[in-house]
Parts: sequence; structure tokens; C-alpha cells
Amino acid sequence: FPVTIMQDGERVGSLLDSLTSFHYGAAYRWHDGLQFGINSFVSRQYGNEYNQTFPGDLGLDVIWKFYEGSRHAIALHPRLTLPIGSGNFTSNSPKTGTYLGINFESAFEWFQSVINIGYSNQPGSIIENQTYDTTTEFDLDLREAIRVGAGALFPLVPLWSLNVESVS
Repeated sequence: FPVTIMQDGERVGSLLDSLTSFHYGAAYRWHDGLQFGINSFVSRQYGNEYNQTFPGDLGLDVIWKFYEGSRHAIALHPRLTLPIGSGNFTSNSPKTGTYLGINFESAFEWFQSVINIGYSNQPGSIIENQTYDTTTEFDLDLREAIRVGAGALFPLVPLWSLNVESVS
């Protein structure tokens, strides 16, 4: 996703042309309605002044299904984000962050799908006084956001699955 710089409704350049991340994690299902997870990522970003690879922050998740039918479920999904990453621009915060979301899950014959919506509060995620050229100065404020995502889980073998997800 590019982070573009707009002036008078026109794109005048990019601060960040590309951000590619590899996310990894593990989860433990305590019982059918409660799951604990841990995750992180490694990212590579390219841009005007940024060209680096860095490890991401650590996420600790709990997913509690408070409704489960034969094919559909609804779950509460809190997350705590711990500032262990080294990136200083788009995806790491120097302070502990929180997320609270709702997951809507559906089971099909050979995969499961999920749609998530939630509120993210990352209090340290503001990048101040960035410059694009000698005259343009701006701040990127990523502290609060509504996150929406969709994904699918494909069972591979017992105890292992592949998760594909897109989050805005």
C-alpha cells in the first residue's frame, strides 16, 4: 500500500511506495470456545526516505466464542500489542497497544471464513515532522483506527492449518 502525499487534491509523491510483510503466529485452543494466540511479523518497506527490513511488534490474542451455531459463530477478540519491533515508521509503536474486535465466522466443507471489525488503539503510533521535500512537513497519525479484515483458514493436516487474511 503506498503512502502518498497529496497537495490540492493531486498526488505529488510517495513517502512509502511499498510495504510487504510476512506474518507468523501460533494458537492454542483451550476448548471449543476459547483460543489463545501469539503473533508477529517481518516487514520490508520501500519509499522516498525509507528502505529497510525490520521485525514487528508482538501480539497476544484471546478469541472467545460467545455464540456458536452449527455453521456460524461470533467471537470477542481482544489483543495486546507489545512494543518489541525495531521499525520506526509504519507498523511498530514504541508503546503498548490494544485492540478489541468482533469476529464473524462461518464453516464450510473444506475451509472456514472470518470477517473481523474492531477498534485499534496504538498510543505511540504517530510519526511527526516527516518531510517530503524542503517545503512540505506533515505528521502521520496511526494511533486510533477501525480495522476491518476478512480471511480464510484451510486445514492441511491434523494440528496444522493455513490462514490467509487481509486487514485494512
